[in-house]
Amino acid sequence: MELFAIQEPLIPTEVVRKVFDGKESVLESSGEFALLYEPLIAQDSCLMCHANAQKDEVLGVMELKISLKELHEGIVESMYWVIGTTAVACLMALGGLWVFFERELIAPLGFLRAMAQDLTSTKEGDLTKRIAIKRQDEVGITSSFFQSLYRKNPKHHKNR
Repeated sequence: MELFAIQEPLIPTEVVRKVFDGKESVLESSGEFALLYEPLIAQDSCLMCHANAQKDEVLGVMELKISLKELHEGIVESMYWVIGTTAVACLMALGGLWVFFERELIAPLGFLRAMAQDLTSTKEGDLTKRIAIKRQDEVGITSSFFQSLYRKNPKHHKNR
């Protein structure tokens, strides 16, 4: 301070004293700011101007204050984008699942139910109807069981 003619000496805070003594950086953060305290350690090139200093001595402490407001705003914006994109993707997946189950399960089972209802709706039952499902999945196999039942029914053979 004597070399630079600073009139009012700076009173170091507790953190600045800690950095001076420990020669290590300190990072503090609050909700709005991040504070970095970095020791300025004398190197050979520093000694030309700082005649009173020794090599590896702390010449000062740099205090860097960074606003976190823009970072927080970016995080919030990204969060809304991710939530929106996830919601759209979930809706699309649900729509795809609905179409798949409607086409592959609900409609064939409805058709099978209607055919079974037609077969049993009268006292005698109309055994001349065929169940026209040619699939090889569970619904198709179930319809083939109905066809077997039709072929094995003795009433059908008598009426022929």
